[in-house]
Amino acid sequence: MTRQLKLVLALSAVGVISAAGASAASATAFHWFKMGKPSISGETGASMKFKTAEGTLEFPKIAVSGGPGEEGVETESSFETSYETIIYPETYNTQWSGQPAQVHMNKCDYRWDPGTVVICPLFQLKRIEVTVQPGGITSCVITIPEQELEGTTFTNEGSHQNGTVTVDEAVTGVEYTTKPGEGAQKCTETTNGTGGTFEGPIKLTGKAGEGSTGIWVE
Repeated sequence: MTRQLKLVLALSAVGVISAAGASAASATAFHWFKMGKPSISGETGASMKFKTAEGTLEFPKIAVSGGPGEEGVETESSFETSYETIIYPETYNTQWSGQPAQVHMNKCDYRWDPGTVVICPLFQLKRIEVTVQPGGITSCVITIPEQELEGTTFTNEGSHQNGTVTVDEAVTGVEYTTKPGEGAQKCTETTNGTGGTFEGPIKLTGKAGEGSTGIWVE
């Protein structure tokens, strides 16, 4: 069964089975097979992209980490939590339509709740910014404001004991802005873009304490 989830880019004011194969699910809760301090690690796929009419942000392979966004509860068979926080590097290099660019998270983290939430601390810029800098000159700045979208799916792979989860973003109608900078490669100004799309996978593995464990959503 496959159900698309709501992708929520909500900038708030605070600080993933079948034993025989893969199955997709809506994430009402995340589960760890073993007890202990739960956490996750993973890597974004090289095919992850953010596309707009003005250009395409091509994500590199990025190591991510995270853990429950709340205390969670222990059941008879697993540890579960209703949402999961995933942390990207604060700043990382990538490309915007073949031009060198840098993503600034501005201390924002992602949370699946069960869609995707971007949470930014108080007194921060409360947005993710992409700065395009061919030849060291800023030619464009892309920002993504808070919004709600649909199109995130979670696929459980393997058994509960050693399973992994793949998160697929396939959302449309993303709101964004572009602000032109300087130079011959500067972008056009877009103040109310609504045709952006996110696409691509993130594969997650689980840990409990110092050891590995299976994770799944249901």
